Amino acid sequence: MTCPGGFGCAGNACANCGVDTDCASSDYCSGGICVTKGAGGATCSANDQCTSGTCTNSMCAPPCTTHTQCTGAATNCDVSTGQCVSCVAMGDSVSDPGQCAGCCSGGCAMGMMCGVTKCTKTVTSFLMETNPYTSQIDISGFIAGGGGGAGGCSLNTCGAGGGGGSSAILVNGGPQIVEQGGNGGSTGGSSFSPGSAGSSMFFPSFFIELQPDQPLTVYVGGGGGGGGDVPSGTSGGGGGGSGYYGGGGGASLSGSGGVGGQANAGGAGGQGADAGSMGAGGSGAGGAFGGGGGSGATGGSAGASTNGSGGGGGGYGGGGGLASSCGACSPTAGGSDGGTPTGGGAGASTWAADTIPPAAVGAGGNAAAQGGNAGLVILTYYSPTTQCLL
Repeated sequence: MTCPGGFGCAGNACANCGVDTDCASSDYCSGGICVTKGAGGATCSANDQCTSGTCTNSMCAPPCTTHTQCTGAATNCDVSTGQCVSCVAMGDSVSDPGQCAGCCSGGCAMGMMCGVTKCTKTVTSFLMETNPYTSQIDISGFIAGGGGGAGGCSLNTCGAGGGGGSSAILVNGGPQIVEQGGNGGSTGGSSFSPGSAGSSMFFPSFFIELQPDQPLTVYVGGGGGGGGDVPSGTSGGGGGGSGYYGGGGGASLSGSGGVGGQANAGGAGGQGADAGSMGAGGSGAGGAFGGGGGSGATGGSAGASTNGSGGGGGGYGGGGGLASSCGACSPTAGGSDGGTPTGGGAGASTWAADTIPPAAVGAGGNAAAQGGNAGLVILTYYSPTTQCLL
């Protein structure tokens, strides 16, 4: 008797395989015979005997759905088949981005090429550097402006909060993405008015191409200062937070709160940044007003009076200062370089370790005379090497 395919006998039958690849994908070769692979829970002695490609403790594992279910040399889960497969080599093309996980230093580049690294850089104040790679990198991520400060009232006289500073990403000195700061809370009789949140944008809404040696600049907007009052009736507005555009200062008496992230748009008692002082927060005129965040990382000074002054606006990434709205409280300066002033809005350094933006980023002041929270910028890019250098 001659067996087809050039195979010999396997017991009383003709063999039909020599290796697994001689069989259909649903079978494996055992003693010269193609045998159906076992489902999850079937007994086994080797990985090729299981539909999942994994035999553990003499039992077939169920089909994989994530890479963490795969062990040994076969550390990737091919979700289309439920089988654990060997690592994809550096530079190999793949059909599913998930096949890169755990094998290629963290991810796949555009075009599904393994061997690159997904990088996250959280900016909490100010960043200026050039693309350190010899090839283009594509940047996306999250950007939010600083929140406006809340107004404060006592004895039915109020001071409006300062506007938050804008966050921005610039390439070659020109703005690519600008997110405005929130408006300061306006005066409202005997009730404080909360500041509004800064605007924000999250991947994939923005996308930036950065060429080799091209400069990248990032401003993180500070929160606007809270607006207090003085019992004599002359209210103190908070200073605006600094950023690419500083927020306007708070208004005097019954005016509106400063508008965040605009030029010359402070309330009646304050001024926003103009072209000659881009980045500086606006402040009110007079000792009862908190100073705006400077055109840098330094927070604005608190109002001069200890009996009702506005809080200072945050510097780049700094939280807005707390105003005094309780008669004898002392106002606080705005936070500097991503810092948080006592009792004021949260500075961006609060989220320095975060790769996903918390809800509190860029929030407006939500208590009487409280400064707004700072903005935040999270950059995400794929490195063309296995190192994150930006």
